[in-house]
Amino acid sequence: MSEWDIRKEALARLGFGCYADYLASPLWKRIKERVFERDKRTCVCGRPAHQVHHRQYEYRELSGESLFWLVSLCVRCHRKVSYNSYGNVREPHEGEGMLRACGRKKVESTSKKKKRPKGRKSARRKAHRALVRKLVGQAGSAEVPGCRFVR
Repeated sequence: MSEWDIRKEALARLGFGCYADYLASPLWKRIKERVFERDKRTCVCGRPAHQVHHRQYEYRELSGESLFWLVSLCVRCHRKVSYNSYGNVREPHEGEGMLRACGRKKVESTSKKKKRPKGRKSARRKAHRALVRKLVGQAGSAEVPGCRFVR
């Protein structure tokens, strides 16, 4: 039985037709607040957490009996854990490695940003713009889909 089947069965036991209904319910809001309290609203990377991630979809976690497989995450870490680089939803067990990777990258402070050496980013941007110009010239079009750097 897949994780998604387990989730569907647990949601049916709780009386929810789909996961979206569950996420909109007062039950989930209470569970989410309990997880935030436990984790002090802090993501595994050290940033402020705004979302709660289900590491498993067992009945005990969905009903709020157990909070063990729930973790507070910032938006960035939740995206990394939940979706692959193509934007497709990961299987729950696939996200575990990404969750550990997020935890290793502790953020010193959200107010302090590391300064990037000048010239590196602009050199990459110039190279990208040159490539876009070349592609635009070949295609005979003024825009390249999905690219914000145009002429």
